[in-house]
Amino acid sequence: MGILFRYRVLILALLGCTLVTLLVVASDFIASSVIYLVLGVFLGIIVFLTIDRSSFYSGSKQFLEVLAPTLNSLNEGILVFDNKDHLTYINDTFYKLSPMMSGLIKVGMTREEVVNLYVSRIEDEDSLRRLQENYAASKNNPIDRNEGTVVKLPTGRFMSYTQKKTPSGGLFLFIRDITEDVAKRETLQFQSELLDIVYENLPLGICILDKENNIISWNRSLQDITGLQNDEIYKGKPYHLHLLEAFDRFSESASTPEEFADSVLAAFESKFPTRAERVLKNGKIVEIYRATLDDGRKICTITDVTLQRTTDKILKDSEKRYREMVEHSPEAIFVHKNSIVIYANDAAVKLLEAKDLHDVIGTKIDRYFAHEDLEKLQHHLYQDEDLDTDTDYPAETGRIILNSGDLVDVEVDSTSLLYGKKPVLQVIVRNISAQKKTQELLKQAKEEAEYAAQLKSTFLANMSHELRTPLNAVIGFSEIIRGQIFGKIGSPKYVEYADDIHASGLHLLDLINDILDLSKVDAGGMDLLEEKIDVSEIIKVCMRIAEPQRAKSGVYLEFEEPDTHPKIHADKKMLKQVLLNLLSNAFKFTPQEGKVSINVKSGTDGSLTITVSDEGIGIKKNDIEKALTAFVQIDGELGRKYQGTGLGLPLSKRLMELHGGTLDLKSSFGNGTTVYLSFPAERVLTKAA
Repeated sequence: MGILFRYRVLILALLGCTLVTLLVVASDFIASSVIYLVLGVFLGIIVFLTIDRSSFYSGSKQFLEVLAPTLNSLNEGILVFDNKDHLTYINDTFYKLSPMMSGLIKVGMTREEVVNLYVSRIEDEDSLRRLQENYAASKNNPIDRNEGTVVKLPTGRFMSYTQKKTPSGGLFLFIRDITEDVAKRETLQFQSELLDIVYENLPLGICILDKENNIISWNRSLQDITGLQNDEIYKGKPYHLHLLEAFDRFSESASTPEEFADSVLAAFESKFPTRAERVLKNGKIVEIYRATLDDGRKICTITDVTLQRTTDKILKDSEKRYREMVEHSPEAIFVHKNSIVIYANDAAVKLLEAKDLHDVIGTKIDRYFAHEDLEKLQHHLYQDEDLDTDTDYPAETGRIILNSGDLVDVEVDSTSLLYGKKPVLQVIVRNISAQKKTQELLKQAKEEAEYAAQLKSTFLANMSHELRTPLNAVIGFSEIIRGQIFGKIGSPKYVEYADDIHASGLHLLDLINDILDLSKVDAGGMDLLEEKIDVSEIIKVCMRIAEPQRAKSGVYLEFEEPDTHPKIHADKKMLKQVLLNLLSNAFKFTPQEGKVSINVKSGTDGSLTITVSDEGIGIKKNDIEKALTAFVQIDGELGRKYQGTGLGLPLSKRLMELHGGTLDLKSSFGNGTTVYLSFPAERVLTKAA
């Protein structure tokens, strides 16, 4: 029996090799599951034909050894278990597909041991669950054949494990790499889901009919646009019935529901897609597109074009209003494309003194402008190659040539507009000849006024000796009479009159000196005699000079002398004049027992500031500018109560400006005034502490 068995096995092995080889060659055309089935049946027949059951193991082993080259050439891994669940054969492809099991799974192991090895190395929880459930099911309830169990290996590859029972109780386990199939399936699933999302969220409504004109599909936008409820549209509903029911949703229809439904269905019979526009009773304007597909199905789309149509109407109305505005505009308006005039309004025709519009259209716009102005007007007269719409060019002045040959001053600006599909330039030309003439007259009047002011300042500056010389004589002689130098005067009244003459003369001299100094500054005739000045020392000198006035006014004077002695480059006489003016004002407007303070401080930029603060009546915010203007009294009442010309602060401000510095005034009405004298850093030699 052993010899007979060997012959049978040899003959069947040869036949099996031939059959398997043919199946492998045909595997590109036959599903893998069919190959597994044929192999399983073939091997089952071998077992069935084997009479000596006790020699099955040795005979199968010999058979598999003969069949090994063919089995190793398959793309599927094969494990063979006997009826005792022991592993009897492994082909080479199995290790190629499961490299992590190389050297671990060996012939003679039980199926449970093989499963446990997989369980210990597989990380994917779903794969573990499927593997364990499949093993438990096949162990408790043996089946002839099961569907493939998909397992994800740690390498990221997907394997399908398919098992086949043999008549003798053994088991064939086929392992196939389905990674590409899984990827394709996932891609198809993703694309399908993506298409569903796009289909449902398209902004246009879609309805698809079968060959018999029954509804088979629609999206949510169809219901949103038309207002259809869920019970009004359903799968399998005849489209003719749907049209009859939808008839009342449209407004201003001249046909009957039946005529409407028939006309729509007839539109599908056309070889070409059809479009129609309708208005729904809810106010929406919809565009309907209908077409028949190659397979006989129909597709109908509905698009809400309400906004588009409304916008088109608004644009048309706006264009009409704009055209009317341009036509009746008092300003000359030209539109040119590549410098060729394609439009001009009535004002443009009148400005050019042309006969009519035909004399202007088609001409080059630069011919109407003076040649010497063309370069600066190039952006208005010549179109840039890369011109964009809504580009504005700044206004330029030039001269336009009339038909009579006269030149007229104009102002030109332009904007690029879209005309058809290409941009053009809209040029606005304004006649500014009247404004030009007015500007020239104003300029002439300004120059004459400045010249007159210069003459006045020069005259006053030149009158310094003529005014001061006799006034000094009046003051000197009145002082002699008041002092009775040449003997006693008969009546005491003469002495009193002499005092009045002397006081009035001194006051008049101060006034004349301020006027002459201010005039000299305005005339540019005052030069700086700069020297190094100790700021603290000059403040002390001014305090001593102003002491009689301070004592008479009954106020307190405080100077917080800095630790260091800051020094500056300045005109000592001018600085002293400025400080005395500020102290005089502070004493004049501060009530008795009030306080006047002087401080010196260095700035972070290297500048130096002297401040003079008082607790006087203060100045209203709106009057500060007046206080710094020459010959202006803040109000008449103060002018009468406090004598003065109002020249102290303006003159001090001009003297500070001669030094490149500033005089700033901050005041709160009723709470005093602070004056800031600031010298720039380039004049400061030593900073204050």
